Amino acid sequence: MKRYCTGDTRITNDWTSRKRHHPRNGAKTLLVAKTMPLHIQYVAGCTTCQQNKINTHPTQPLTQPIKSTAMKPFQMITQDFISGLPKTKKGHDCIMVMVDHGLMKGVIFIPCSKEITALEATELHFNHTFKLFGILEIIISNRDPLFVSKTYRGLMKLCRIKQ
Repeated sequence: MKRYCTGDTRITNDWTSRKRHHPRNGAKTLLVAKTMPLHIQYVAGCTTCQQNKINTHPTQPLTQPIKSTAMKPFQMITQDFISGLPKTKKGHDCIMVMVDHGLMKGVIFIPCSKEITALEATELHFNHTFKLFGILEIIISNRDPLFVSKTYRGLMKLCRIKQ
């Protein structure tokens, strides 16, 4: 339903002719249904009304960059999964992506299964990052915190580090 400015009305059949005066646009004559309330304040075709109406869908704030204090590559990583891929001969239908947010800005792609558990993710971290770059300090993931916590605890257990 289009909304229109209110103003002086002149009734003709089922429609109302309303005039609204704007300082920049001059007078506008609009046809609206009689049943439309008089308190409506915005006009779909009026630039002045469109510019002054309240934004009911505010824009999202800009994302903030990840600030890193890492001194070695792959100490601070983001972990994500690309799923919905066709199965390979080995049964992989997902890719685990680890992005370094420290020094290198490198990426490691690891094939895995869509139903990966925290223990399996721990083994992939151990085989692909720990053996090459050492211990991780921070893992950022869009999975639930419990998954990331279990992955990190499992990695500490594999490295024989007591927490």
